[in-house]
Amino acid sequence: MRWREQFTAAAYAPGPWGTGNLTQEEISPEDLVLHLVRYYLLQDAKLKAIFSGPDTPNTGDLIEALEGRNPLDFRPFARLQLYLGQSPMVQTPTRIDDRQVTVIVSVRWGMVAGLEPVPFGKATVASVLSRCRLKLLNGAAAQLLTTVGGVEAQLARRVVENPVNYIYDVDDKAGVQAQQELPLTYYLFVDHVTQKIRNVALAGG
Repeated sequence: MRWREQFTAAAYAPGPWGTGNLTQEEISPEDLVLHLVRYYLLQDAKLKAIFSGPDTPNTGDLIEALEGRNPLDFRPFARLQLYLGQSPMVQTPTRIDDRQVTVIVSVRWGMVAGLEPVPFGKATVASVLSRCRLKLLNGAAAQLLTTVGGVEAQLARRVVENPVNYIYDVDDKAGVQAQQELPLTYYLFVDHVTQKIRNVALAGG
């Protein structure tokens, strides 16, 4: 499957960047990494089961790629949200740049009365993030393997886990939304001229 076919057109063009303005050929390395991380999380049956709406079981529709962290999101169901962090770049003497793309994997959930004691032996959000690590830091997901024009391409040289952050947002009516963020940094080679990931460009993508 070509990487352009793994996601809907809408997933490539959120908000005001409609497909009439930026084509799938012009998707940035950062956006491609973001959507591939979501793609791999959706391959985990347990995460799909946990993060599905009450009327849409086992769809993973609450595993979302966002433009950024939304402190005004007070929807009632737990979500697994992905958005981009810092993406520093080191330009080399050649046309290949060394770029780091950070995807923040965030578990967000609502609380009415604040944090409550955890029953003995019950999983917390730490176990959910552990499941995300298990999926994203191993095998094909760690290398962001995909297929471009019938050729398997490795998009990331490596992935590094950064410290987990805990934050929360408060609303007078909706209560508290807690959030734990797991930042993952992917190391890529990007063609400076075309602004495409090197192995995507080499495979004709």
